[in-house]
Amino acid sequence: MHTHATSCSLVTCILLLANLPTSHCKYSWVKAEGADLCAGVQDPCSDLATCSAVAYGACTSATDGPSAYVTMTPESMAWVYDIDAYATDSTKVNMIEGLPGITNGFLDLSSSESLGTSKYAYMMAGALVGQNKTSCGYIGTYNAMVVSGTIETTILPLRYNVPDDVPSDHTTKKSLDMCLSSTSNKACGTDKVTFNTADIAFMVFGGTMGTDYKPDPQGKHLGIRYKMKVVDSSQTSADMKFNGQTKGLADMSKVEVDDVSFTLGGKLVSMSLNKNFNSATVGTDSKLSNFSTSNVNIRANAISGDAMAAYLDILFPAAYFQIADQVVLYGTAGNPGSRRSLGSYSKLVAGKPSASSSSVHSGSLTMVACVVAMAMLVLPSNRL
Repeated sequence: MHTHATSCSLVTCILLLANLPTSHCKYSWVKAEGADLCAGVQDPCSDLATCSAVAYGACTSATDGPSAYVTMTPESMAWVYDIDAYATDSTKVNMIEGLPGITNGFLDLSSSESLGTSKYAYMMAGALVGQNKTSCGYIGTYNAMVVSGTIETTILPLRYNVPDDVPSDHTTKKSLDMCLSSTSNKACGTDKVTFNTADIAFMVFGGTMGTDYKPDPQGKHLGIRYKMKVVDSSQTSADMKFNGQTKGLADMSKVEVDDVSFTLGGKLVSMSLNKNFNSATVGTDSKLSNFSTSNVNIRANAISGDAMAAYLDILFPAAYFQIADQVVLYGTAGNPGSRRSLGSYSKLVAGKPSASSSSVHSGSLTMVACVVAMAMLVLPSNRL
């Protein structure tokens, strides 16, 4: 059941993680061969805040980690009524809190995995969200770093928990394989996405669930907000640059974000963002069907009183969340309206932003240094 925007109470599976306590845990870092980027999570984690944050920075050693880095933390979710007014008008959004009454915050990671001759590391962090067990979801972050070699796949494996089976040790129990490639005729395509040593992909996924699921009829978009915070003792301002380093944060009001650049410890790290996402329906046998591909909007907004941080908002069309058991994955390599064609997925790189993420490339895609996927999953408790 949805509520009015001014009440700021739970709509359906909407997360509000703002004002979480500051963590003092250390980050555990992984680094790929020949790459100057590290990705990290807080290990061990102990609560919602420490289990959902990830960090990225320029580095020469995973042991030492980066001297300066940017953290990405899921901050909130909401039905958005007006994409050009929500950032300054609280009546244009409907925010919701996380799932109460459970041990929340989950982490799953390995620093050494093998697939054939290729080696990779992965880190997944997340939390359950929603009003109750009949209306809930999952939000988290996924890092998978190709340490060496090449990995080709059409799917992205993601781990999560359901509210009826929550572990007390902050681990994950469930898994889901989501389509990463192009889609055609309501099916996941066969074109493989190629991940090589030294690239970073950024992805978000989400969905709907529950026996009494009702979308907010005023919602035009479903927004997922991340807080980007620069941790660098030599800086007093994050000084983020956008869209080919041509704009500052103050110039981004009502402007679509194509890329973000950070200066971290004197070194440039950039995130190039595409606008593609795949959607699918979760069946009673836990299998996905009815695949399609479309586009998101991406906006950046300042945080009052915090010059070292900014919000990054991923805004999905509300049409994909009108019924239960729908799943979306943002950052995929498929292109809307293109049969079996692959474009560039969203990625992090050392240096300037890569070429326009909307361009189409024939053949395989490369991924440097890390694969990073921000994720929000909403599934019925009797699924998977």
